[in-house]
Parts: sequence; C-alpha cells; structure tokens
Amino acid sequence: MNVVAVKKRRYDDSATSRYPQRYEYDGNAARKLERKEATPQRREDRRVVKKAKARPELVVREPGKVAPFTVLGLLSVCLMVVFMLHQNAGLVVINDTAVELKRELTSLQTEGDKLVAQYELAYDLQAIEEEFLATGLMVKPQQGQEYVLELTAPDTVEYYKTAGFGSKLLSGVGEIFSTIGAYF
Repeated sequence: MNVVAVKKRRYDDSATSRYPQRYEYDGNAARKLERKEATPQRREDRRVVKKAKARPELVVREPGKVAPFTVLGLLSVCLMVVFMLHQNAGLVVINDTAVELKRELTSLQTEGDKLVAQYELAYDLQAIEEEFLATGLMVKPQQGQEYVLELTAPDTVEYYKTAGFGSKLLSGVGEIFSTIGAYF
C-alpha cells in the first residue's frame, strides 16, 4: 500500500494575516482555528449600571439693548430694496411699451409698403412722361447735359480744433450728474 506523505509546511505570516498566530498547512483548505478557553462569567458581572449624568447649570445672559446703528442699517437696506423693486417695475413697464411700439412699427411699415404700391399703380408714370414730352414742358437730357463723376481720388480729412480738456471734463461730469438725477 502506498502511503502518500503529506509535507507539512509551516508559515509565519503574523504581519500580513488577520490571524496573527502561527499555523501549519497540511494541504487542506479548511483551517483549524485555535480558540482560547473562555472563562465563564457570571451574569451579574455583565450587567452595566447606568448612572444619571449630572447636568451643568447654564448661565444665561440677559438680553441687552439693540444698537441704534443696527436699526438704522436695517432700515436703510430695506429702503434700498424698495427703491430697487420700484425701479425694476419701471423697467418692466418701459420694456412692455417698447415691445408694443415695435409691433406697431412693423405693422405700420407693412401698411406703408401697401400704400406705396397702390400709389404707384394709381398713376401711370409712362403716360405722364409722354404727355409732358409732347407738350414741351419736359425735355429729355442731351448728351452734353449728362455728367459722370469719378471718385478715384483719395479722401482727405480736415480736423477742426475743438474745446480743451477742461471743458470736456466739466461737460462729462455734468452729464454723469444729469444721468444720475434722471435715474432717481
């Protein structure tokens, strides 16, 4: 009878294993875990008695007076919000008016195009031209009366001296203040 000898290997991988003890490997994947003998504990020892925690006494500060600058700041912020909402409402009204005017403009332009077409159809321009040519009130231009303008020469620009820097600065500042006044 052949007996297969199993070589027992001894590994020490206490640093990498979750089981830090040394064990022997005999070719079987199932490991025999060694357990320590547990000492039986009494049931009374396992009970934990919870003690009531003592709450520290809280020291509460009495409310103080409200600072007047806090109230003033809050009121000024509220006032600015009201002004901003008022200006925003004004911008919405102006925008709606602009949209209505654009619609009206497009409808008037289409109506104007229709009226121009009707006007051109109302008068026969060729018949009027023939009538005036026949009576002598209108004469066709002769070759000596027709002129052709050539604009191949380079353009020239003339600079005129304008107001100085100081007057420009004053007019700009005045314009800024007038814009601010118109805004509010």
